[in-house]
Amino acid sequence: MKKLGCLVTGGLLMTPLLGLLFLVGIVFFFVTVLGETDEQPTNLAMLDIPPEFIPIYQEAGEEFDIDWLLLPAIHKKETIFSTLEKPSPVGAIGHMQFMKCTWVGWSHPKCAGSLLGDAAMTPSEYHSLYNISQYGGYGIDGDGDGKADPHNIDDAIFSAANYLSASMRGSSEEERLRTAIKAYNRADWYVDDVMAYYASYKNGFNENMVVEMDGDTAWMVPHTKNATSAFNPNRIHPIYKDVRPHNGIDFASGGQNLGQPLLAFRSGTIVASKESSGWGNYVVIDHEDGMRTLYAHMNRRGVEVGDEVEAGQFIGELGSTGSSTNPHLHFEIYVNGSPVNPYPYIKSFEPTGVSNWYPY
Repeated sequence: MKKLGCLVTGGLLMTPLLGLLFLVGIVFFFVTVLGETDEQPTNLAMLDIPPEFIPIYQEAGEEFDIDWLLLPAIHKKETIFSTLEKPSPVGAIGHMQFMKCTWVGWSHPKCAGSLLGDAAMTPSEYHSLYNISQYGGYGIDGDGDGKADPHNIDDAIFSAANYLSASMRGSSEEERLRTAIKAYNRADWYVDDVMAYYASYKNGFNENMVVEMDGDTAWMVPHTKNATSAFNPNRIHPIYKDVRPHNGIDFASGGQNLGQPLLAFRSGTIVASKESSGWGNYVVIDHEDGMRTLYAHMNRRGVEVGDEVEAGQFIGELGSTGSSTNPHLHFEIYVNGSPVNPYPYIKSFEPTGVSNWYPY
C-alpha cells in the first residue's frame, strides 16, 4: 500500500510540497497580519474560524487576559459564528447571546424580579455606557462608537471576553475555563461542547493535519483508528437492547472525540446532509460507481447537498446526535444500494480495537 501525506485545506487536497508552501503562507498570515500571540491556532482553527473575526478575538483576549481561542469556541456554540444571530428562546440577544440584564447590569431597576434577565428595556437603555457602569454590567464598547451594542460584533466579542475573564475561578486552568463557561450557560452539556471546540482549536488537530491516503481513499477519522463496534447484522442494540443490524463500523478514541474533524473517504457528490432520529446529523456521499458512504451522529455537518468533495476533505465534526450513547463516527458503505461490511475497504489503513471484523 502506498500512503501519501496530503494537507486538508478547505476544499483542496495538496501534495506535501505544495501543502507545505501553502501552510507556511497561512502561518505567515496569522503571525504577521493578525499579530503574534502566545497561543497560535491549530490548522483546524484556521479552517473553521471565519478569518474576519480573528483580530477581534485576539484583541479582546489580550485586553481581558484570556486565551483568545476560547472566544471562537463560545461564538461557534452560541450562533455558529453569527450565522444564527437571533433572540434565543429565553431572550438572549446578539452575536454572543447575552441576556440584557447581564449586559447592562443586574442592579438596573428593570431587572428587579427578572428570573432569567430578559427584562423589557429599550436598546438605548442597555446600550448606554453610563447605565452599564452604574449598574455593574459586562457590556463593552469594543469599537469606540460611544455605545455597547450586543448586535455589534466588536462589542459582543469584547463583552464576552470581559464576562468570561470575570467569571474564572479555580486553581487549575481547566477548572478556570469550566467555571467561566458555566457562568455563560449553566448546562453541563454546554460546557462540554465549548470545551471540545476549544480543545480542537488549541491542540486537537495539529498532529493530524496530514491526511492518510491510500490510492483514491482517505482515512475518515484523523484523530483515531480505534473501532468500538464492528459491522454485525445481529448486534444487540446498546440503547434498545434488541437485535438490530449494525450496518457500519463505529470509531472513537479513548480521549476527546466531540468536535473532531471527519473527512470524506472518497471523492464524490453530497447527496444527503440532514438530521434523523436514528443517525442524528448525517452526510451521504455518492461516489458515482455504485458506492455510497454514510457518516452519522455528527455534531455539525460541514457540507450541503450538491457539494463536490475530494477524498480527505473536511465534511463535518464527530458527535453524538441521534440514537447514540457517546460521541463517535458511525461509518457505512453501500454498494448498489445495499449495505456492506466496510472493513475490506478500509483494512489497508490498519484500524484497531476490534478482534473480530466478521462477527456473523
